[in-house]
Amino acid sequence: MKSFLLSTPLLALILAMTARSAQPRPWPIEPPSKSVSGNASFQDPTTEIRAGSIAGRVIVGEKPVSGVAVMLMRLDSNSSQRTPAATVKTDEEGRYRFKGVAPGSYDVIPAAPALVLPKQGRYGQPGKTVMVEVRESTEGVDFALTEGGVITGRVTDADGRPVVEEAVSLNKTTEQGHTFQFIPPNYESLTTDDRGVYRAYGVPAGRYLVSVGTPYGPTRGNRREYYKETFHPGVTDRAKAVSVEVKEGAETTGVDIIVGRPQKTYAITGRVVNSENKPLPGIKLGVIAHSEDGNSSTNTRGGWPSDDKGVFRIEDALPGHYLIYPLNDPITNSFGEPISFDVKNEDVSDLEIKMSRGSTIDGVVVVEGINDQGLRGKLSQLGVSAHVSLQDPSRALRDRPSDWFASSQISGDRSFRVAGLPPGKAMIYLRWNSPSAPNEFTILRVERNGQEITNGMVIGQGEQVTGVRVVIGAGSGAIRGQVKIEGGQLEGVRLTLYLRRAGGGANFHRQTELDTNGRFAIEKLVEGDYELLVGPMGVTVTGDAGVKTMSRMPTVQQTVSVTPGAVSEVTLVLSLKP
Repeated sequence: MKSFLLSTPLLALILAMTARSAQPRPWPIEPPSKSVSGNASFQDPTTEIRAGSIAGRVIVGEKPVSGVAVMLMRLDSNSSQRTPAATVKTDEEGRYRFKGVAPGSYDVIPAAPALVLPKQGRYGQPGKTVMVEVRESTEGVDFALTEGGVITGRVTDADGRPVVEEAVSLNKTTEQGHTFQFIPPNYESLTTDDRGVYRAYGVPAGRYLVSVGTPYGPTRGNRREYYKETFHPGVTDRAKAVSVEVKEGAETTGVDIIVGRPQKTYAITGRVVNSENKPLPGIKLGVIAHSEDGNSSTNTRGGWPSDDKGVFRIEDALPGHYLIYPLNDPITNSFGEPISFDVKNEDVSDLEIKMSRGSTIDGVVVVEGINDQGLRGKLSQLGVSAHVSLQDPSRALRDRPSDWFASSQISGDRSFRVAGLPPGKAMIYLRWNSPSAPNEFTILRVERNGQEITNGMVIGQGEQVTGVRVVIGAGSGAIRGQVKIEGGQLEGVRLTLYLRRAGGGANFHRQTELDTNGRFAIEKLVEGDYELLVGPMGVTVTGDAGVKTMSRMPTVQQTVSVTPGAVSEVTLVLSLKP
């Protein structure tokens, strides 16, 4: 048996492909829209002829579990929506069945807070993702759940008094010494009560570091005091923390933490001005904070706007090194330079952030090959975004959190104006204004003064770029297929399919996760050639031949042609032989 662990981040190409959503969306589970019996149909009768079904079994150990609610969440292939469709309960043999399921993709989720669920749903959510074809009966969507363990203890201060309403963190440790935070579905159980007691249940078996307090900030909790991050049993040095073993179905008690005296937080104040030293109101800030020991950092973007006098104030800052960067402001068409400083044992004041005149990109969105007026009306849910790579990349790494970007709504006459950009190379992308916005639109090409731009446009300081045309379309083609694995198994690794237009097309990237059977479908594609790639790009393979780290997944990057109204079938094979 071979096991695989994620070992390296995705390459820059893969990172670019996730531009639509910077972070995976951990949706809360909403109440189902309809509750039905285990074998009932929930689909409209007019579509019953095309509908399929999903069936499976829920067990714990070797025994079936009856009465478990199983939820069905519809996944929108053209947005990030996940809509509750139905819920059923398992019968005496632990079996469930959804009938009358319309073709599409779904997350199937047993609702059992005290049990440990597989996280094979979309974006690593609990449950499993399942694709249903026309009139397809999908069987064997089984769940072998395990009993979660319990960690409980008490948090007290240096005088033995209970620490009330303090968040407790659980960090699971791997055999390689890495840690990652575990957040149970019942996350409220990780808050101490009036006795200082917490009790986390549904915890997967393993070893955990248990802590309270804040390692870095600002905390944004309206608190002038905080507890320094403290691990069980009462140490602030992570290396000296005592790990706690959680066994399946067992309760681990006495995981107490004694915190030290509350530490003070500090205020950071300053003002934002333009090149003429006049105050600028409404400028939002981003804050990068590094802990004093350099082991922790955080990046919070878009808070703490300057007031009508240009003054900003950041409360609850913890000691450490800080970098504050202003977000570009399209109203005043300005961008600013970040400032860095240290917070030690006093408030920091009289800081100044200076904004400079930015560049603008003015243009129009042109819809090509789309006659459906309803589809054209969806443009109001989209915008145009410009991402600017700085001319000196080394400076970006040292002084800035990332490349700059700014966006603009598409007006009624389909014009746009992106403002507040710094000098550099700008790439144009479509921007989705909400998770429910349609993503069937594709940038076909970007033009400036009649000339096609294939690799971005260079803009100067304060330059006004005009004559830009963003030509978009929406296709009727689709790519469907399956990823097959040979020579081993992938354990604990989520596979994602990445799609980009062949021969350039840097403005278009799309991704989708595979379902529990390794299948995928990407719809509403415009005509052309597309490159498919499977990620993640790096895994550690452990098998009979020893341990080997692969810098990328051992798969074939395949090109697929898409034609209007047709489905292109494809199979990708992963050969897992270290």
